[in-house]
Amino acid sequence: MGFLFFCWAFFFNGSLYDQVKGVEFDYMNALTYEGVESEVLFLGVDKKGGNVYDFDASNKSSQGKHAIVWLSPDPDNKNFITQDNLLSISLRVEGPEFKKEDLLFINNEKQISNKSGEVTLKSSKVNAEVVLEKGLNEIQLCIGESCSKKLSVNYNPKKPKLHILAIGPDYSMSPVASNLKYTQNDADQFVEKFLSQKGLIYSDVIVKKISGVEANGENIYRQLNYFLKGGISSNDLLMVFISSHGGMHTYLGEKRFFIYGSTYDSAAVPQTSVLFEDISDKLDELKCKKLVFIDACHSGGAKGDITNVVNEAIGELFQGQDGIALFSSSSQTQKSFELDKYKSGAFTKVLLDALDGKADKNKNRKITIKEIESYVKKQVDSLVNRELGKEQSPKLVRCDLDRDLPIYVLNTNIENIQPENDRDGDGLINTVDECPDEPGTTKNFGCPEEQVVLDNDGDGLANTVDECPDEPGLVVNMGCPEEKKEELVDHILVEKMDNEMVLVKGGSFKMGCGPGRKECDDDEAPLHTVKLSSFYISKYEVTQEQWENIMGFNPSEFDGCKQCPVENVSWGDVHVFIKKLNSKFNTTYRLPSEAEWEFASRGGRKTKGYMYSGSNDLSKVGWYLANASKETHEVGIKHPNELGLHDMSGNVWEWCSDLMSPYASENKNNQNGGVISSYRVDRGGSWFGGSKYCRVSDRYGHSPNYKFSYLGFRLASSTSK
Repeated sequence: MGFLFFCWAFFFNGSLYDQVKGVEFDYMNALTYEGVESEVLFLGVDKKGGNVYDFDASNKSSQGKHAIVWLSPDPDNKNFITQDNLLSISLRVEGPEFKKEDLLFINNEKQISNKSGEVTLKSSKVNAEVVLEKGLNEIQLCIGESCSKKLSVNYNPKKPKLHILAIGPDYSMSPVASNLKYTQNDADQFVEKFLSQKGLIYSDVIVKKISGVEANGENIYRQLNYFLKGGISSNDLLMVFISSHGGMHTYLGEKRFFIYGSTYDSAAVPQTSVLFEDISDKLDELKCKKLVFIDACHSGGAKGDITNVVNEAIGELFQGQDGIALFSSSSQTQKSFELDKYKSGAFTKVLLDALDGKADKNKNRKITIKEIESYVKKQVDSLVNRELGKEQSPKLVRCDLDRDLPIYVLNTNIENIQPENDRDGDGLINTVDECPDEPGTTKNFGCPEEQVVLDNDGDGLANTVDECPDEPGLVVNMGCPEEKKEELVDHILVEKMDNEMVLVKGGSFKMGCGPGRKECDDDEAPLHTVKLSSFYISKYEVTQEQWENIMGFNPSEFDGCKQCPVENVSWGDVHVFIKKLNSKFNTTYRLPSEAEWEFASRGGRKTKGYMYSGSNDLSKVGWYLANASKETHEVGIKHPNELGLHDMSGNVWEWCSDLMSPYASENKNNQNGGVISSYRVDRGGSWFGGSKYCRVSDRYGHSPNYKFSYLGFRLASSTSK
């Protein structure tokens, strides 16, 4: 092979070969690369002139210059569209030696900063990640005077959904917390403000409001579990707004922060309040951006330095969590005040003013976390001092999010929008306009009425809401063709399963029933310590709908109730289901061990020591002989336990992985069965039995082939997905 000083690469196919076969070339190895099927690279140099040819354009590259060629993606693909703002690219450079700092990336005629880590260089191959601008991007790599072809990429970001959980109790019925009058009004105003953002930076705004006398501690916790149990994706933003009383109380030997419910009673704090740690843990389970506003007087009277302790405690609760920003309405020794003049909390009033545009310092009509922080810090203190002669200083307790993240966009007073921020003059700024260079309507996301917004498959559904954006489909199938309906249903159901898995943090606990408890059975003794690693367990028992979707039939005695637990399944049947589920969706579900089941049923590290899972009153948490009317019921109706798990007492017995065997007296790590027996463990009691069988320590077992209408299961996993 002749000496190759530099070369040009292009895609080889038969017709191209015919075009150049009359020219004398040295042929190098055919190369393949990931991501492109049935295409190879063809490298060649003209021996006569020593120059490299770009055969498509018939141009020559003079000797001593670099030849730069795209490997991926293909610059000739004029329809390259992405919803990811970070584009991974690869190029091959042949010619004189060069260093990483010699590389220059250009996008839309502007230089892209070459920060460390964005570009890697191995031999003559350059790998890079480029942050895209919304809309059309034309990207080139240059070394000196040599530049690659322009790669055209249309970045069409998928708009996130905004989920709002607003809590505003009415304290008129509380014996000790009736001095707050506007908490409910604050929650209403906050929700109303963000409802206007639908169709702007958010594709949808989903609201759950818990206010008035209904916002008691018990209902807040139940609704919190219901709201957060599914449907929030990693691309979404969750806002939690709390306007309430709150304070620090000693609980289970530690000072902990509580949000007071509408019936708050200082003599019964755990029963009439919500442990803020529970809210924190729920948010920790969600892999999305989270923004929390707390307009709370924290301790009611807030004497001494208790408020500073509260702020520190709240911040510590979020340690280790990604993607959270948390605003507290006051700091140090201060109270959080309400203002009769505005019928609002001072913090909430200023926060809403900030969103109305008063925080928009650079006049780009986007309100960011940083702008809110700056405006609220200054204006709340000024307002409270002016109106009441007091001090109140809000604090951004924690912020893992980008402070320049816009959370609100102004869309009024079109004439005030600066021309450079609205190129087509349709009243939508460029950052939220799907068609920034064509006048359009808000309804059509800034595009002309006759134009469907990026509808690749032409089925009338925009790519941003089409589950099958490259295949024409039906609206009822979310944009997928009829033949893919089953696949789509599968995808939705397994995603729901994933979202319903709850992290149970590892720890030690006393397993079994201890001395002095008259309800204990012999097989629940001796009481012994078990140490468990962290694991995941489903909030709900597996339903008939989920079973039928995987197995194709419904074995349940009480069929016709899709959200009721599947029953009449043996231990062996369950393992066939799990094997099919894991194979189909590449998941790692399993049955919980008996120790995992009991630890989770007791509430894990949050246990309050109840007899049943979540309460000493079985009627609140479980369906059993006295209240079930001789049938199963939909999962999730009864109150959850301390971890947010439903129906672990009653409804149906739940299979565990273990063989039924006597407890050993010694302590265990990750206990998973003992002496071999022919029976498998099932736990929790059912609609068919009395309260005795619904206790968290009660044990039962059946042959692995046994099935009955009171026997079901729930899923567990050692990993999150």
